[in-house]
Amino acid sequence: MSSPLNITLGEVRRLARSEFVEGMTKSLATEFSRFPISPDQIYAWRILCTWLHEAATQLDATSDSIGCFFEFSPPFKSDRSDLLLVSESEILVVEAKTGSAHSKRAAQKQALRYAYQIYNALEVGVHRKVLPLVIQEKPLRGSTTRPTPITDHSYPEAAVAVISKQLLASEIQKMTPPNRDIDTLDTSAWVHQPRGSVVAFAREMFGNIRDRHVLTALANSEEIDRLVVRLHEIISAARKNSEHRVVAITGRPGSGKTLVGLRLAHLTSIDTHSSVTDVTPVFISGNGPLVEVLREAIARSYLESVGKSASTVLTKRHAVATAEEIILSVGSLDSENFRVGSSVVVFDEAQRAWTAAHLQRKRGNKNFKSQPYEILKKMSDKPWAVVICLVGTGQHINNGEEGMNTWYEAIESTNLESRPPSSQRRWRISVANKEDSDPPNVEQVPDLELSIDMRAKSTRLNEWVNLLLDHQTEAARGCREDFGEYPLYVTRRLQSATEWLKTNTRLRYGETAGLIASSGSERLTPYGIRVVDVRDFRAANWYLAQPPHLDACSSFDITASEFGSQGLELDRVCVCWSWDLVSAENRWISRRLDRAKGNWNQNTNPQTAEHTLNAYRVLLTRSRMGMVIWVPEGESRDPSRDIAEADTVAEVLLDAGCVLLPS
Repeated sequence: MSSPLNITLGEVRRLARSEFVEGMTKSLATEFSRFPISPDQIYAWRILCTWLHEAATQLDATSDSIGCFFEFSPPFKSDRSDLLLVSESEILVVEAKTGSAHSKRAAQKQALRYAYQIYNALEVGVHRKVLPLVIQEKPLRGSTTRPTPITDHSYPEAAVAVISKQLLASEIQKMTPPNRDIDTLDTSAWVHQPRGSVVAFAREMFGNIRDRHVLTALANSEEIDRLVVRLHEIISAARKNSEHRVVAITGRPGSGKTLVGLRLAHLTSIDTHSSVTDVTPVFISGNGPLVEVLREAIARSYLESVGKSASTVLTKRHAVATAEEIILSVGSLDSENFRVGSSVVVFDEAQRAWTAAHLQRKRGNKNFKSQPYEILKKMSDKPWAVVICLVGTGQHINNGEEGMNTWYEAIESTNLESRPPSSQRRWRISVANKEDSDPPNVEQVPDLELSIDMRAKSTRLNEWVNLLLDHQTEAARGCREDFGEYPLYVTRRLQSATEWLKTNTRLRYGETAGLIASSGSERLTPYGIRVVDVRDFRAANWYLAQPPHLDACSSFDITASEFGSQGLELDRVCVCWSWDLVSAENRWISRRLDRAKGNWNQNTNPQTAEHTLNAYRVLLTRSRMGMVIWVPEGESRDPSRDIAEADTVAEVLLDAGCVLLPS
């Protein structure tokens, strides 16, 4: 078996039931030991294994080569189908409902979602029929439908076949027996390669974008145009000369890095220069909220643009599913199933790529190296490859993120392991600014940096924020005078801040406003500030919905953290300042809350202190058209909400050029 979770039907048939059920259940529990595994989940695995063994023993040797994949996760996906059955001509995508009570429609929806992921984006899904199927314990009332293959993007959920466990063997028997020369467990050819219809649909979707969150960044820019052309040249040269290149695009917040990647991957057709499909870039991002918002915005805009005149009946679900294949998350980038058909990968938020230690800890596997290494290793076998890194400066906000150093180390490790050592197969990286301490495989290409801020009224906002966080208040004040048309207020009353946002934000024209605060700002809860953990943050609703939807940013019911707002912007924001970053002796002090003692402790770890500063750097650069900073007044009887510390922060902000908001 290529993996303990992959097995042929013949192997299942030849094992005793207890041996197979217990062995596979143990393998599944071991594979997912890093996650909480409930007794119900163990029971479900056992039941599914029992059903499969019962079906296998009813079949003869002609079905022995059919591959069985438990909990299969396609490249770039975190979803896992219960069971995949792979023959020479079919892929049966199975959703098993092992309990006595379940929602039939929900089960059909799950099976169809998993099937579409294979149908849309895996090369193997192009050459085989993909059939969604739900299996349940009891026979259905009335007639039983047969599994039918997906043929387009209007497959109704109700058409997904639902059968009882007793009929599984007969459905497997109808599959085409694999040729003996075919290894159905070999996934080396299961590359991520969106089918032509998906790519064409994606380009049409981008062409019809109306949402301002995407349009603002897609606005014409001479600098972005120049950079996209330059990247075309680098890609063409790499392909012609069989080179392996990493290209780092750097820029301040708001300069358009993400949009360079989107335009490169989906708005400009690199493949028009060649008939070879391996030059159609793949866009991936480690920024979960950004991925969610982009997918939803693209899907919504497309549906609004086609309206009732669309020649094909499309639902929002179909549009979102297609958007999911063109805006990819790095969720399973480190999976052994990771394969990508393209020779060009655009990696957004590349400074947030995980280090080896962080990846090992998160995945519970000591064999992993860093995310950059896992990407380069799997791209090294290609005749040529280009990985474009979009790097935000000063935005490391989490443990396990060490910026471009992780990429440098990955390149060095990959080159050392190259066998045979070949200059063509050795990776080299191009950066805008090379440091003396950089390794020898780093080359400087000055025109790889975005220097122009895309925001309409805040051309020097980033510079002001950097000076403020360096505690250079006098220089910050001088800088502030150069962009005085950009509203920049301080207030001690939260109500005044929200009233300013409501008064100045024209919701009817699609403008947005919201509250943002650092993830360490726990002592803002007494004021009604609810900072949502990024794992529970519904980014699409927060950025794209409008009141009266309570999850909409402009309802001011939910506050986004630096993790929920990085890479995304609003028209106006209120930055809620907490006691996790205070001023003392002309410098900023990063702190963490000790809830047991009700006080704050200084962060002595330099990296943790830097993350706090960078969190505020992200928060202070989220607004396009104006910002108010709310500093609470504090509470005399609560040492975790010290009045003097809050007063000092407010004074620093005023000294740096902010204006006191009239009450």
